[in-house]
Amino acid sequence: MAELNADENNKRRIKQIARFREGIVGSTPEKPPSSRYLDWFHGQTSYRRPTDLHHQIGFNSWDASRGDHTHDGTDSSLILDGLTIEGERGTDAYDQSVNALLVRLGATNNSTAP
Repeated sequence: MAELNADENNKRRIKQIARFREGIVGSTPEKPPSSRYLDWFHGQTSYRRPTDLHHQIGFNSWDASRGDHTHDGTDSSLILDGLTIEGERGTDAYDQSVNALLVRLGATNNSTAP
């Protein structure tokens, strides 16, 4: 059997990996791909679409955030961006609005009526 050139070999492996992911019997690769091939394959991936498996640091909903992000609007989205507190300060309506925002962010409401 003639030896495949690198491009044909890469195409064959990509097809084989796709068949393996689809659960097609007998599609398991004979041996793991080389690190050189994996580097090449990884370099071909996109990270700009919401459906991509790889992500980049950024502000889009599909982007990843740095580990030290602060939600202050400079390095990530503001944590309360788009949420509004209603009512006049000091009123029950205001307190209920603030409480609803906190619950929406994950707080547990164990408060009791006055």
